[in-house]
Amino acid sequence: MGKNFLIHFNPCTIFNNNYYFFVFMMMCSPPGMSCGRPDPPHHTRAQYGFPLVFFSHQVRMMVYFDSIYQNFSSVSALVPCAFMVSMGLILLFIPNKSHATLHLGLTYLLIALFMSSYVMAAMLYHPVTAYHRWITVGSITLCTIHFILFLIHYPDNRNPVLARRLGILLYAASISLTAAFVIFSLKAGTVYNFDGHHFDLKTYAINTPIAFIILLLLMVMLVIGVSRTVILNGPERWTLLAITLVTFATLMAPVSANILSRYGSITRSDFQFIRDTFIITGFFVVFVIYLNTTRERTSLMVKFMGISLATFLIILQGLSYISLADLEDSYDQIRRRDLLLAIEAGEKPSGLLYLVGYSLSDREPELLVRTGGIISRDDLMMMGDELFNTAMREEIVAMWSLRGADFSLGLKEILESDNPYFAGYASAITSLEEGIPASEPDRAGKLTREIDRLQGSVRAAATAIRRLPEEGFKERACGYLEEIEGSMAPLSAAMLDCCRHSGLEGAPLRREILRYLAPMHPAEGRHYRAIEGPIRHVTAYSHFDAKRQSIYEAGFDYRLYRAYLHPTAMKYVIMTGILLLTVFGGFHFFFMGAFINPIRRILDAIHRVREGHYDIIIPPTVRNELGYISHNFNEMMSTLSLSKEVLSEYAENLAKMVSERTEELAKARDELWGEMQIAQKMQTIMTPRNPRMKGYRITGYMLSADMMGGDYYDVINMEGTDWVIIGDVSGHGVPAGIIMMMVHTSIRAILLGGASKTPAELLGQVNAVITENIKMVGDDRYMTVTLMAFRENGDCTFTGLHQDILIYRSRAEKIEIVRSDGIWLGILEHTEGLITQKRIHM
Repeated sequence: MGKNFLIHFNPCTIFNNNYYFFVFMMMCSPPGMSCGRPDPPHHTRAQYGFPLVFFSHQVRMMVYFDSIYQNFSSVSALVPCAFMVSMGLILLFIPNKSHATLHLGLTYLLIALFMSSYVMAAMLYHPVTAYHRWITVGSITLCTIHFILFLIHYPDNRNPVLARRLGILLYAASISLTAAFVIFSLKAGTVYNFDGHHFDLKTYAINTPIAFIILLLLMVMLVIGVSRTVILNGPERWTLLAITLVTFATLMAPVSANILSRYGSITRSDFQFIRDTFIITGFFVVFVIYLNTTRERTSLMVKFMGISLATFLIILQGLSYISLADLEDSYDQIRRRDLLLAIEAGEKPSGLLYLVGYSLSDREPELLVRTGGIISRDDLMMMGDELFNTAMREEIVAMWSLRGADFSLGLKEILESDNPYFAGYASAITSLEEGIPASEPDRAGKLTREIDRLQGSVRAAATAIRRLPEEGFKERACGYLEEIEGSMAPLSAAMLDCCRHSGLEGAPLRREILRYLAPMHPAEGRHYRAIEGPIRHVTAYSHFDAKRQSIYEAGFDYRLYRAYLHPTAMKYVIMTGILLLTVFGGFHFFFMGAFINPIRRILDAIHRVREGHYDIIIPPTVRNELGYISHNFNEMMSTLSLSKEVLSEYAENLAKMVSERTEELAKARDELWGEMQIAQKMQTIMTPRNPRMKGYRITGYMLSADMMGGDYYDVINMEGTDWVIIGDVSGHGVPAGIIMMMVHTSIRAILLGGASKTPAELLGQVNAVITENIKMVGDDRYMTVTLMAFRENGDCTFTGLHQDILIYRSRAEKIEIVRSDGIWLGILEHTEGLITQKRIHM
């Protein structure tokens, strides 16, 4: 341990789809950093220089192995990182993948890069890890950009030019934003964040603008996703909407939590929990939705491995949280015992850096033991303020047995302190106590919980005051304190009075105001401090002695706490690696005989059947669902083979059978054709060949659609009258032809009978005959007909409902349309009063 390892590598360039991705993992040790003794947390560039060293396309990465301390923060970030890498590689290794799948896979890998920076920052206890923010800013914007490109390309991209231009534009914006952050951070110092157990950059001024730019980018992503959902049709619409909403919530939650944690509204540990939970859960849901709806060719094994890996990793993360939390409790118990030994027996346990005592009567912190570290006067006074506040909290907790007025009286005695830095807390606690119902049985417990809840607002206010610039600090601080309302108003009033009447400025005034916001820690809890000296980070524990009216705090080397957790946390890191190897390597081996090979044999058999091979038999090797499928496949192929033999035999006789049947049909056709020719000839004979009418030139022609039909016309010359009959029987074929011949025969028989008839009389007599005959035929038919009688004087009398009569008047050069009127033959037996006739003059 203590040796430096130098690793050289060349930056790689990845070209895909006209986009260049340059990924640089750059780490090195700033000058002046030692492996075993990290420098103070508030260093600047002027002290340590530029944190990256370039050597002609090579990057020097120096990792101090004795500064690696795994803990729950690193393990909890490693789990989603491993998951995102695995899912991203699964998507990218899909053969012949679409552009949508490509961009979704890159989104997963960039999220993995985002999480890997937190893994590095949490496990490596070194100020250089503060620059993990360079990776987080760049990767979160790039992953959002690639998800936007996924939305544009899913399910297919109909405007690739627009997508390419938008991608280039967004990439340029992301690079510019990251470059601006990098340049700004070079002038900022670093600070250790105990909540998240990692170093961080003091880029307070630029954090908010960058956060809101990322939020704006997420809103653009949401708008594009919803717009594409409106444009698309079919099931892809709902798939895209679900993926968009889940991804938006998955990214929005950690981004919002990050903003809140940087303002002190929530702790960094709360942010880490939200980040890890949402990323692994949300992107797992997206992965499942996409794989189950995509058009890409994926295998069941891939889906099985993805779901199994996510399940195992979530379980592993839960187990690591439980076991490491128990381990932290165990460490706390050891240190609380060491604290009591140091107080009562004067022992100096291993790792003890200092022991501070604080008497409530003297209200002066006293450094009882110091074995390491440098505690300045200002730090000692701030420590005294915190110890006093903790003692007040413990006094309130001790009143758990008091009820009603007794509790209020006891609380009043506790809060009547002349400590000016506790005045704001005293007023705030009094207001909180007044809001507790008198019927509350555990007033002390209720008030303590309210005080603990107040600590969140206290932490947020302290964070805001620490981030105010020194230039014009007094004016800025007064302006900020004037805006504070609610439960923090009493503390704000006390700080505002100090700010207005104090003669201090800048950093001294900041320290003075922050004394009013000293936290009220539980006495038995673990908290952290930063002190001067080689060992600068401390885990602190306090103990309140009610009899002595004193409170004590012992500080231990923070690295001992990290080292205590490291072996167990490292086991979970190793288990994560083993789990990945097991899922991606072992699953193929484990399921080769029971799952993979049987499926491959079934698929190969199906392909051979498609090629025309029906003699395929799948050897049964397993007795499970796949074995059942193989058995039924073999039975199906046996049936198909037998059917093929029968079909082959039938095909051999089919030609002979077809030939014989063809001869029979030809013979029947010839016989039927002869009969139809006779019927057609009979119909042709009934039509007039050379019709004549005195005073008219007349011609007629009839062409039936079928061999025989119901079309009919006739010209009958009688003495003094020429009859013209035109009609049509409903339907076609032989029945229509028979009815037509009946009408023809009836009309001629009646007219040639000798008696003079009008068209109306003739139509009535024919209808009576035909209606009865149609019933005898047993067919539901009728006939439309028009009977016209032309006289020698040029008059024409007609009746019957058939086609309208067209008369061309040569003198007027107009066509006159005469509407026909009457009845249809074969509908009604009795037609008295229904038959009318009309007269026209030619």
